[in-house]
Amino acid sequence: MSLMRRLKSGLRKEQKPWLGLLGEVAWGTSLALYEAILLGDKAWWWQIHYHLWRAYGDWDPDAVLASLSAEEDLGTLAYGETPASSIKRALSMCREHFPNAFSLCDLGAGRGVLSMTCAALGWDVLAVEYLAEFLKRSEPVCQKMGLTVDWVQGDFLKLPLPPADIIHTAGTAYPTEFRQKLADKFFTEGTAEQGFLLQDWILDEERFEALAGVRLPVTWGSSYFTLHRLRRDEATAS
Repeated sequence: MSLMRRLKSGLRKEQKPWLGLLGEVAWGTSLALYEAILLGDKAWWWQIHYHLWRAYGDWDPDAVLASLSAEEDLGTLAYGETPASSIKRALSMCREHFPNAFSLCDLGAGRGVLSMTCAALGWDVLAVEYLAEFLKRSEPVCQKMGLTVDWVQGDFLKLPLPPADIIHTAGTAYPTEFRQKLADKFFTEGTAEQGFLLQDWILDEERFEALAGVRLPVTWGSSYFTLHRLRRDEATAS
């Protein structure tokens, strides 16, 4: 597979830490221990890891990328995940600013770790994912665990924006043009009552207000989670 195709698609392996294999082992081990300390007493945490490990034992993202046609390649696909401990902290930040929030839509759900964690923590979750392969593997995991996650397959730029209290997406791999289209969608279809929880993407413009932010560990390294909402005067005018 050519380097240019990898860069164009954005579907890439997790960004590795420095020091090569040593860094990978050190980071992975420390993150696993950190998670175990915080969530090791939760049966759902162990079950998510176990069932996803079983479901994705033969997962080959390079093969998935190679199978995409030019029309299917949106230039936004990436993998690498947010651990449950970081998700829990991000949700607490959301509740500080939207205390009555109970529903979350995860745009670009991937394997569904974030969606499943939110459901296990009592949220009503909608997982929107472009690649059907993720739904084929992860939806049965949710059913097996009894987690209430509604899965929808499709391009979330084209699908209607759900009326969830919190809209989440990881913008790490999104090119500028895609981000602009998505920001326009948030503004035209969103409401002032919704929170927009974005990873590695701050909506620094007049239409949105950044309420809070926190840097949290992810698969390799960290992501900056920023919570936004539409500016109330702008939302009223629209």
